[in-house]
Order: sequence, then structure tokens, then C-alpha cells
Amino acid sequence: MKNNKGFSITELLIALLITAILVLIIGILSQIANSSYNKANLQQQIYNDLSYGLKLMQQRVRGSQSSVIKLTSKSNPPWVNAQELTIDTAVVNGGSQNVGFGLYQESGSTQRDFVFLADKNDETRREALFSVSGCCDTSNDLNFTVTCDSTNPLNPSDCSTGVKSITVSITGQKNKIPFDMESTILKRNQ
Repeated sequence: MKNNKGFSITELLIALLITAILVLIIGILSQIANSSYNKANLQQQIYNDLSYGLKLMQQRVRGSQSSVIKLTSKSNPPWVNAQELTIDTAVVNGGSQNVGFGLYQESGSTQRDFVFLADKNDETRREALFSVSGCCDTSNDLNFTVTCDSTNPLNPSDCSTGVKSITVSITGQKNKIPFDMESTILKRNQ
């Protein structure tokens, strides 16, 4: 009579196969989890940048002493064929200064920026609030639209007089991640 206390080669191969399958499943699941985390992190960065731009716009619209808020269509380079929002803000010395928001793209560049102009008379003083690189072959990369609600009874979407509120929408995609952010800004000083 033999005393068999060990494992057979077949039992060892089956155990090794089960272990390899478990390691493979754990590796695939961790790769999926890592990919999901990275995508969520990129989405959060995109929305943080967009939120900053909209909050800056909200401060400028709410803080403007006059009701002069202009919405124009800019198509001359380096401005992208899109809307531009200009806000007349009061300056300490009693004058006024026009600030603006819009889409900007340097000639020959593949980067499109959503920018804030601290002074419309000096376009070199622009701050890129949000950028999309390697873009601009489709209209889905970065879009900026504004609609107004004014006190003008004949044309409530007229931005030139008595603006009560504006609705701003920024849409597009960055790093193959789509985004769509909209904000309605109420004007406090009427």
C-alpha cells in the first residue's frame, strides 16, 4: 500500500490554470477601473475650467453699472466665427471699460481658446479660460453661444438695452470627452 500525501501533476496544472485566470481577471478589472478614473478626472478638470470662465463672466455681468451688454458675431481672424459678448463696466475714474468673452484662434494654430479680454481696446491682454488643442477641423470642438432676455418688449432677445439675464452655453469636446455647460446669469443692477 502506497502513502500518497502530495498533489498529482494534473492537480497542480489545474490550480495553476485557475490562478492564471484569476490574475488575468483582476488585471483587466484594474485596467478598466484605472481608465474610468482617468476619464472622470479629465471630465472634472474640463468642468472646473469651464465653471471658472462662467463665474468670471457672471461677476462681470452682475457688476456692470450700465446695461450695455453687446452680443456680436465675430468672424475676422483671429476671432473664430462665433458670438462675442462685450460688457461695458464702470471704472473707478468715472469712465468705462469694455471687457469681452469669445473664441480666439491664432492663425495657423490648432488650438482654440475661450478667452476673457480685460480691455477690448487691447486684445493682447487676453486670458485663455479654456483651451482645446488639436482641434478645429469640425464645429464640435469648441462652441460658445449667448442669448439675452431684455426689457425690450418688441425684441426680448435684444442685448443692447435693458438686459435682465443672459444664457451662456459652451459645448464641444476635448481629448475625445464631450462637454456641455450652460449657465443663466441674472443682471443685478438695473
